[in-house]
Order: sequence, then C-alpha cells, then structure tokens
Amino acid sequence: MTDDHRRVNIPLAVSLLPALLGLGAWWLPAAPTLSLAANPLPALAFRQYAVDLGKVRPTTEVVGSFVFENRGRMPVTIQNVEPSCHCLKPRLEQKVYAPGEFGRIDLRIQPASESPGQKEYFAVVKYTDPEPREVRLTFRAVLPDQQLSVKPAAMMFYQFSDQPTTQPLIVQDTRGRAIGIRSIKVASPLVTTELGEPHVTEEGVALQKIHVTVSGECPPAQQQILLTIETDDPETPLLRVPLLVQGRAIADRPK
Repeated sequence: MTDDHRRVNIPLAVSLLPALLGLGAWWLPAAPTLSLAANPLPALAFRQYAVDLGKVRPTTEVVGSFVFENRGRMPVTIQNVEPSCHCLKPRLEQKVYAPGEFGRIDLRIQPASESPGQKEYFAVVKYTDPEPREVRLTFRAVLPDQQLSVKPAAMMFYQFSDQPTTQPLIVQDTRGRAIGIRSIKVASPLVTTELGEPHVTEEGVALQKIHVTVSGECPPAQQQILLTIETDDPETPLLRVPLLVQGRAIADRPK
C-alpha cells in the first residue's frame, strides 16, 4: 500500500468512528440506573454517645447526661429508654420533640447500692421519626468504696396471703460511726417502716436495721414503690431503695 492510500484511509476511519461506537452501544445491555435517593438519616443526633466520668467521690447519686437534638423534619417520639440493669435509672423530661428541639436523657446510679470498681452501663433509646429507630448510650464510672451503703439494693414482696410481710433492710457505715437516720419516706400507704437496734460488728462496721412491712391488703397489680432514707452524712444524705410489690389476685384470696 502506497503512502497516498494511507493518507486517504485514515480520514475515512475517523469519520466512521461515531457510527461504529453507536452500533456497539446498541448491542450492549443497558447499564442499571443508579438511584440518588438515600435512606433518611436518624433524626436524633447526640452530642456524645458515651460518657466516662472516671473515678467519682462517695455521693448519693452519679449521673451521666446525654444531650440530643431532633435534626429531622418530623416530630420525634421517644417510646422507651431500656437500661441494662435495674440499678440504672433513666430520666427523660418529655417524650415528643419537634424539629430543631433539644432534649436530655440522664442515666443515674446510686453508688451506695453498688459494689466499688470500674462499671459500665448502657441504655437503648427506642424512638420513631416516624421510622422506628434505636440508639445505644454507654455510661462508665469508677465507683469508690462507699462508706455509707444500704443492702439489699432493691426489695421484692410477693403477697400470697392477707397477712403483712416484713423484711429487713440494713444501712451500714464502714467508718464505725453511729448512723444518723433523720427520716424514712415511702411513697405508698401500703408500706410502713420501723427502726431496729443499732449494732457495731467486730470489724468496726456500724449497722442499722430497718424493718420494712407491706400490708396484706395489696391490689393484684404489680407496684413499684420508692423508699427514701435521709441521713446526716454530708456525702450520702439520701439512700433510695426501690420496692417491687406484687399482690395476690382477688380470685385467689380467701372468702
């Protein structure tokens, strides 16, 4: 082939290139169309999802606070805050938050009811925005040796008869000092309390017994009742003990 033929064929091939490419595209399968729409992000945005308080001093209550904002376009309804254990008490000011509104969830523990050392708790927040959502909040702290404490941390009463039931509650002070109890308050007329005699063990631990009595005339529904002990201790002025009371069904009671 001469040089003249090469000069003629090159422009010809270039002119046919668009047609050849179009023919090839006609035979190839169509590429899937990518959707630009994405699932909407969860509406609640927390400033932090984990709170680590480190070592805390002896006190009545330790609180981890979680501040959030509704960044969605619809109202948010918080259905529940489920703690990892009964010792963790969530506190929520309201359940419905408008777009742009701020809120706060407090996770609370009472060191006097817990053993000392490194602790990690969590709570699962369930809400709708209007899609169902879940978010996990973590709360860490190193609890000290509590000088003033209460045992058990919670009490359960199952009333299987119409007779009152009494259980002991012990307040102890490892410093051996006399325990000054200023008052005992119970948020129910079904529960009464009576102070026992104070006692000091051979190890120098001061003990104060409290007799907690639940009436036999309990309704069949399960009730959660809070017992609060006010003390003269400046570091632990309040001790809180939750009571779970389950009355017997009316059909099972003697006539």
